[in-house]
Amino acid sequence: MAKNWSKYATQDLEEYCNVFYKSLETNYDLLTEKVKKMLPFIKAQNWLLSYQTIEGIEIILEKMDNRMKRDSIMRLSVAELRTFYFEFESEFTVFFDELIVYSNLKIQSL
Repeated sequence: MAKNWSKYATQDLEEYCNVFYKSLETNYDLLTEKVKKMLPFIKAQNWLLSYQTIEGIEIILEKMDNRMKRDSIMRLSVAELRTFYFEFESEFTVFFDELIVYSNLKIQSL
């Protein structure tokens, strides 16, 4: 979604990320301990913005692997992402477009 953000939102992605991170800080007491520990890294490295590219996703997965207590190989999934990127993007687009239609219909019925 981050890659095609402007298709779905009028607000700039970087601005949205900043508002989101501020919301997490405002509601800090509601966060789990794990999220509280990760929040400074997530914000400083701007994980949400990083999701725009395969390279950004790979970096985030590597960082997540390094923080896992057990051996994790999430970073290896990037090979699958590269291989099937266009299929994933196409399926996401179809799904998200249907979700938008459904959500709009649901809002109208309320």
